[in-house]
Amino acid sequence: MDNKLSAITPPFPEVWGIKTIDARGATLIPGLHDHHIHLSAYASSLGSLQCGAPVLETRRQLIDHLAHYGKQHPGEWLRGYAYHPYLIGDIDRDWLDQHIPDNPVRIQHRSGRLWILNSLALRQLGLIEQAKAALPPTIPKGAEIIQGRYTGRLYEEDAWLSTQLGQKMPGLRSASDTLASFGVTGITDCSPRNSTKEFDYFQHAQDTGMLRQSVRMMGCSHLNQAVDNPRLQTAELKIHLLESRLPDFDDICQQVRICRQQNRRIAIHCVSRTELVFALAILGECGVLTGDRLEHAGVAPPELMHRITALNLAVVTQPHFLWEQGDRYLAEVERKDRPWLYLGQSFLRAGVPLAAGSDAPFGSADPWVSMNSAVRRQSRSGLVMGSQDRLTPEQALDLFISCAQFPGRRYRQIEIGEQADLCLLDAPWQIVRNDLNSRHCRLTVSNGQIIYQKDR
Repeated sequence: MDNKLSAITPPFPEVWGIKTIDARGATLIPGLHDHHIHLSAYASSLGSLQCGAPVLETRRQLIDHLAHYGKQHPGEWLRGYAYHPYLIGDIDRDWLDQHIPDNPVRIQHRSGRLWILNSLALRQLGLIEQAKAALPPTIPKGAEIIQGRYTGRLYEEDAWLSTQLGQKMPGLRSASDTLASFGVTGITDCSPRNSTKEFDYFQHAQDTGMLRQSVRMMGCSHLNQAVDNPRLQTAELKIHLLESRLPDFDDICQQVRICRQQNRRIAIHCVSRTELVFALAILGECGVLTGDRLEHAGVAPPELMHRITALNLAVVTQPHFLWEQGDRYLAEVERKDRPWLYLGQSFLRAGVPLAAGSDAPFGSADPWVSMNSAVRRQSRSGLVMGSQDRLTPEQALDLFISCAQFPGRRYRQIEIGEQADLCLLDAPWQIVRNDLNSRHCRLTVSNGQIIYQKDR
């Protein structure tokens, strides 16, 4: 079946049995592309308990949430996500034991780098009390132990935890359907551990109709062995920097040089000022290919903006973090860095190619939330964060309609011969631009097939 646009204006080809849609008074735009998402984690989150903003905002709400789950699901594992101590306060093994003792519990910090477990969960995972010096090799190195006792905190141990729990890859149908309802027809999966295992799983999900979006997959060096096809392609090598645990500079540069020999581009996660400085040093040392990108660039002061521009790097941002986490940023981020948080107009004025992604499940998967935040730049309490960096509604939409391979550099158009990835909005753009909301998504077409249609 032809999945390209074959005609734009009447008269359309007279094809027997052709499906027609009355779109009078509507707006047709290219299908949206989420340039930064963690699809498997997002799919898992849909069957998990949200333990932070925007659903929960107080410690009391979390306590009630956990108690309700325990009553409704006696003895079952509870998987929670989106926890952050800014709103909820610190929690640990003993706190969880107090409030939900009869369910094995694991709650993920919003950063994705920390799991907090209760005693029942620790016992089921075989983590018995012992001095850290005596830990056998099978015990995770990231398990925090104080005075010979587990605190319930596991740092950077996703892989170990998944193996111990015997987890299978999550079903992707619900996540795909939800994204389709937002008008999303393509994604870039930015999980740094992606390998051929994840690539093959996504391929199977597409082949069986469970995953309806096209995918670019970042990941580790093993992805070089994957075989691309039109709807699933390998993407950049993902480097995930953490300010408190930066890698050896020479080692990471060698890793980049090896990828350069395979003509592979680089995407570097850098949220803080320090991480951005380190990322720019790597790319300055190893050289830049068009298509190299910075993920987040959460703090980009002028002196580093000049370097980003000089290196011709693209930035994939998350403006909805200002809405979801802005009040916390204003409380926790150093005063000198607050004016440079998740910039918008400043990047565009500097000539930096700019696109956006959800970072789901660590942010809302709805791109219209991100667009709205890019225009308003307000925290949940209503504080404006850098009004000079507000985007127009048209610029906010552009964040999600640039080409997947070159975010912020090339923009997809509705024209003959282009891939039939489309989103039909239920009102004229003059109305939608003042109400950037996914409820306006009426129809989504991916690869020439309708993957979402709102009941009318």
